[in-house]
Amino acid sequence: MRKLNKRKLNEKAFILALAVYPIIHFGIFWVYVNSSTIISTFMRYSVRTNSLKFCGFDNYVTIFKKIFLGGDPALGRAFINSFQAIGINALIFPVALFASYAFYKNMPGTKVYSVMFYIPQLISIVVLAMAFRYMFYSDFGPVAILIARIAGVEKVDLISTSSDYLWTVIWLFCIWSGLGSNVILIRGAMLRIPKELVESAVLDGCGFFRELWSITIPMCMSTISVYIVSASMSATSFTMAPMLIAKSSGSMGRFMTYSWFIFENASTTSPGTIISVTTMGVFFTIVNLPLMIMARVLTKKATPEL
Repeated sequence: MRKLNKRKLNEKAFILALAVYPIIHFGIFWVYVNSSTIISTFMRYSVRTNSLKFCGFDNYVTIFKKIFLGGDPALGRAFINSFQAIGINALIFPVALFASYAFYKNMPGTKVYSVMFYIPQLISIVVLAMAFRYMFYSDFGPVAILIARIAGVEKVDLISTSSDYLWTVIWLFCIWSGLGSNVILIRGAMLRIPKELVESAVLDGCGFFRELWSITIPMCMSTISVYIVSASMSATSFTMAPMLIAKSSGSMGRFMTYSWFIFENASTTSPGTIISVTTMGVFFTIVNLPLMIMARVLTKKATPEL
């Protein structure tokens, strides 16, 4: 009996030891950080008294006026630019789906193309962006030189902040750098489809595209749903690609995104600016929340088991 009680005590101690770290981590980095962040958005820094005072929703009203009422045109433009990330993900999805399906069906050269698709994921995004940007330089970039020769002009300006094509280059980079991981993810879901089901469908006369539409996509809806929900949240983190390719926000924040704007202003030590930036982050999350909820509801209807 003593041995049994001691064993149970040891088991409980072991479970407690495992639970301590995640509980502490959750308490500090989720509960404390998020609660203090939200509380700070209702405060205003007083220079005269060097203290914080409760100001209600004044900070949110100020951000709303800056974005939607023309108070800060650059911030308003950054807000709109951020939602281009959703459009980029919408373009990546059909390409990734078809490429994954082609690899899943063991098209010729599947292993080689799989490695080529995944190579961008192995390289630092900074190095990848720099290499990609060099291809579009008007003086020596192979893509820029090719376009100039086709157009019959001496040079083409593709990546300066005055160019009308810079957003196109940013989109191309996002698609190129983001395609590989999604191909691997979706293909992995396809490989889990029971072979017996596919073989039975083929024997019944199911063709290549019919199999994709009627079997493969429905069987991979759990993974696809995760992609859709993630895409709905992509506007909140659309930072690195425009920042690394454009390098400058351009006139009136032409290439600025909301998260890039927050990133640039978050390095300040001014309490007032920090509160303003914090409010921007929470405000954008609130505005983007209905889109996330809608994506989640739609995917849940398409995939009831989620």
